[in-house]
Amino acid sequence: MVGIVSLAAIGIAFALLVVEAISRSQFDLIFALALGNTILVLLLRGGLKGWRAVVAAIALPLAVVVAHSTVPGIRFSPYLAVAIFNGLVAYVFGRGVLTGREPVILQLISIIGEGPEGSRAFRRFAYGQTWLWAGFGLLTSLFGFAAMVLPASRGLAGPAITGLVIVQLAWFVLSHEYANRRYERPETWFGTLRAMSRTTFWTELKI
Repeated sequence: MVGIVSLAAIGIAFALLVVEAISRSQFDLIFALALGNTILVLLLRGGLKGWRAVVAAIALPLAVVVAHSTVPGIRFSPYLAVAIFNGLVAYVFGRGVLTGREPVILQLISIIGEGPEGSRAFRRFAYGQTWLWAGFGLLTSLFGFAAMVLPASRGLAGPAITGLVIVQLAWFVLSHEYANRRYERPETWFGTLRAMSRTTFWTELKI
């Protein structure tokens, strides 16, 4: 629901931008505040409580306003979303292997429940995929952050982000196909997407 409200706010702001009722700078600020509100709610749902929740509720919009006012040439849209989303991807995939927990990909397989745990060779493949997705997320996030705060970098960062997103989408499909053929896995890329769209799916992951 919160995501829908934030998207609606961004959509209305974009419509106002198109008819020149607001400036590009004002749209940028609305975009960042709406995205920050969504992140705050997700943090609260993820267990953030007490004084930390109060600090986050004050710090997030304040940081956006301060950055918007003081950083020359900053552009939140769409780069803030790119930086945050891909940073979360890097965190989710990287944290498990760095802390010795079961890799997220093996957790996904267990939650989806379409096949057995897999052979030792497949587990090695899953570990490699976990590192690869963490690397994809980190690199894309860094390009997004650079493009957000450094106007001169956008000529390089923009095409790099587009290329990385295309590679990620293609590899998501191809890696499933490879696992199907090489390790006889039953999971499909569409089935994984469908499972990830469930509201309860993310609460089952041990991140």
